[in-house]
Amino acid sequence: YDGGEGKKRSKGKGDFSMKVLFAGKDSDTVSHYNWVCFFSCVLLIGLCLSLVWTGAVLIYGGLYPEKIEMADTGSAFVGTVPWGGSIMLDYREFPGRFYQTLPDGGIFLFVVTLTGILTRTVPYLLIVCFLMRILRSIAKAHTPFLPKAADSIRYMGYCFLAMGLLGKLVYQVAVSTAVFGELFFENPIQWKEVFFAVLLLLLADIYKRGCALQQESDETL
Repeated sequence: YDGGEGKKRSKGKGDFSMKVLFAGKDSDTVSHYNWVCFFSCVLLIGLCLSLVWTGAVLIYGGLYPEKIEMADTGSAFVGTVPWGGSIMLDYREFPGRFYQTLPDGGIFLFVVTLTGILTRTVPYLLIVCFLMRILRSIAKAHTPFLPKAADSIRYMGYCFLAMGLLGKLVYQVAVSTAVFGELFFENPIQWKEVFFAVLLLLLADIYKRGCALQQESDETL
């Protein structure tokens, strides 16, 4: 029975050690955590609104392609829907030969909008969701070293890696082929996103090691 009490006491100490980090946090730590939560919520709302708006433009362009007005501003092609939504394709994104004649408005709006959603909006939305998952896990467990946190950081890294290696490539190939009728891609790798991906994947491994050390510490106590 004494041995059992010893085990109970050890378990209690282990639970206590898991909560030390956040149980004794100062006002600055609380403030920083709250600010991260606040900005994560703002980003999530903004991305959701952007997804709704671009989705509405996408649906309208698919249903009423004849009502899409195309214009050449001298620096970009702009497709506009009657109620004010518009999609712009800058001259710097493709070679000058692609901008000699205005493309079909319906195809232009549909392809540019859809590829933009798939290659930018959706990955960033997933990244913010994984970030909020980390924050919720930390708030519940009172420690940052959690398997869920390590997994979420790794998934964020994969999202950045996909954007860096495939985002621009998919966008260039889809738009050039569907809108201009010619396959084109140039410098498709986005090194900034790849760099972020490497950092996050490295951080995920560090967190995973931290989880193992935390578990060893709890078992020792």
